[in-house]
Amino acid sequence: VGSGGLADNSVCSLFTATIRLTDEGFERVDEVISLFFQYAEMMRRTGPQEWSWRENRALRKIEFRFKEEEGAAEYTEMLAMTMRKHSREDCLAGDYLYDDYDPSEISTVLDSIVPSKCLYIVSNSEFDAEQPGVERERWFNVPLVRTSVDAAKIASWETADPDPALTYPPRNVFIAESFDIKGGSKSRAGGADVPAPLVVPPEIVHECGVMRLWHRLDDRFDQPRVNAYFHVTLPAIDATPEAYVSADMLTLCVHDRLQDTVRYPAELASLNAGLDVVGQHTMLSLTFDGFSDKLPNLVKAYFEAVADFEVTDSRFEKIKEKRLKDFKNYGLKPGRQARSLLHQLMKDREDSELVKMAALEKVTPASLREFVHGIWSAASHVEGLIVGNVTADEALAMGAVIRGTLRGGKVEPDDFPTRRCTVVPPGDARFAIPTQNPEEGTNVVYCYYQHGPSTHELRAIGLLAQQLMSEKCFDQLRTKEQLGYVASAALEILYEICGFRVMVESAFHSPAHVEERINAFLESFPRTVEDMTDEEFVKTRRSLVDSVLTMDVSLTAEADRHWTHVTNQKYQYYRGQIVASMIDKITKEEVVEWLKANVVPTAPNARRVTIFVHGKNHPLGDDGSNPGAMGPEDVKGLKQQWGLHPKQGDPATVPELEAPPEDVCRLTNTDVADILRRREAASAAAKGGADGAPKKMNQWAQRMADRSAFCAAGCPCLKPGSGGPFKMPRLNK
Repeated sequence: VGSGGLADNSVCSLFTATIRLTDEGFERVDEVISLFFQYAEMMRRTGPQEWSWRENRALRKIEFRFKEEEGAAEYTEMLAMTMRKHSREDCLAGDYLYDDYDPSEISTVLDSIVPSKCLYIVSNSEFDAEQPGVERERWFNVPLVRTSVDAAKIASWETADPDPALTYPPRNVFIAESFDIKGGSKSRAGGADVPAPLVVPPEIVHECGVMRLWHRLDDRFDQPRVNAYFHVTLPAIDATPEAYVSADMLTLCVHDRLQDTVRYPAELASLNAGLDVVGQHTMLSLTFDGFSDKLPNLVKAYFEAVADFEVTDSRFEKIKEKRLKDFKNYGLKPGRQARSLLHQLMKDREDSELVKMAALEKVTPASLREFVHGIWSAASHVEGLIVGNVTADEALAMGAVIRGTLRGGKVEPDDFPTRRCTVVPPGDARFAIPTQNPEEGTNVVYCYYQHGPSTHELRAIGLLAQQLMSEKCFDQLRTKEQLGYVASAALEILYEICGFRVMVESAFHSPAHVEERINAFLESFPRTVEDMTDEEFVKTRRSLVDSVLTMDVSLTAEADRHWTHVTNQKYQYYRGQIVASMIDKITKEEVVEWLKANVVPTAPNARRVTIFVHGKNHPLGDDGSNPGAMGPEDVKGLKQQWGLHPKQGDPATVPELEAPPEDVCRLTNTDVADILRRREAASAAAKGGADGAPKKMNQWAQRMADRSAFCAAGCPCLKPGSGGPFKMPRLNK
């Protein structure tokens, strides 16, 4: 249930500007407001700019012309909103297409953006709700103080001359100009009238010591879009909190540096870029999507910004200030606090937000510059996936640009960092912590069961258990027993280690009572499945199979699915079809036995971690529950005691492609014969070349031996050494 139409309707529109402030900005909020009105005054004095209007018209026209499919509910809601503003024939295009340039209308709007016609809302997390004159908002009881703005202050805002630094942004160089479809459905075998296969794996188009590049030319969606994803493995990132937060600051500083000249204009042109630290702080993730014409320029800008990293001392301090607040606020929601503690326990390379805050306090601009230069100059490896309206040659050109930004040599097979998870032993490891916010009344009980390394069989039965349990868990614990607003049960896979979790958030019942009810539900659930009719069980199972075999609705959905199989380093592109076939053969009796052995709390071999987060309504220790429960200080020792699962996947080797069963191939239009032909061709080629030497080939890269020629003399893969390991500089308190 939602509502809307207040800010933009047939009667009026509200013009809203939101400005997020640093601590210094909050102290100088009047100056910030003045600068906003100075910009509006600059626009009035210079008058409407036709080039800017035409640029915006082009952007909206492109967005409308190539609008991707969306959910039926969201689409219907959008239509209901626009039908009130536009005539019937314009309700689809009315919010997108601009017809005539009318500078007088723009001037009329600008004339309304003046201090005397504005409502000002200033929010502060340290607002004193007990001060005199505080009112309470009627619906959510939010405290506020209502005051009039001093007339002299409004007059100073209205008469201020625009600062000379306030100007229009430059013309947007990221707006797409070419929309030619380079593949499309007509290029598909058999033409556009032949149903597309459910899955067409990407192919390796380049592999050398520093890069493996996957590519697939779109033959389904007929959109001039590209999704390009890259992971840069950097073994030189130490397993220390200082290295974790320095890598994090690297990503934030690059975003900040590119914000005005690259990121903002690119987003206006429907080009998106992401830069994060992933893989338990072992690699950088750079993700890009948008129209294919200018996306390579965005990729180039980001990789060059990392390679030529620079940050001013003043910007560093602002970014650091915000990041410290992010760390401090991360655990304010109790559910997130519970998941954070679980991840600290499960991941080999992870620390708490408090530890990261302490480490970040010691980072300086100089130490960050030294860190970035050190990790980028050491050995590295890029694995990328480029899917969409881009040819193999264009993908190769993009890969060459990326390799040109690398400064170190290749990563040796044994030097790839591992992403391992803790082995949970049989029993129940119990943790109890208070909420980070002392005023938070919500409690959380988080029950996590670990099952082991992900196999097709384990994933299949785990997904079916989730399908059977999730709705009934919500119905029993949330609807019938009214334990709290959140009650969920789901498969939880962390770095290819399968688990299952049940979580309940409650402000009304103690954690001890909530756990008791969760355990009762889990104990009784095998019987619930046993009591299902065969018809009901088969219907539920079939629904899950259909869900797993659903076609991708967008290019991004397809790219994300392929990327999952690249990033887990198993490259099982047909895994969904294989698992679907297994799900369809699982019996009710098998599910019951699996539940009894793995999820029932009293099962002797069940491996469980239970995390209690106590809010102020049920303080830790008040009800006498959880005697001997552990806390965050016990995590490190427990991880050492339990040990780690073997690494899952291998970044140095791509295994043979596992084909789906023939019954699923028929359902999904998959040509299994083509898979076998590729494999046989690779085997034949691997017997030897003209010189009798064996060739390094498989079905992924039948031209692998030729691809080394793609690397120019300056490619980092041809460097004799890796440049040596990099160690974090010593950081003083």
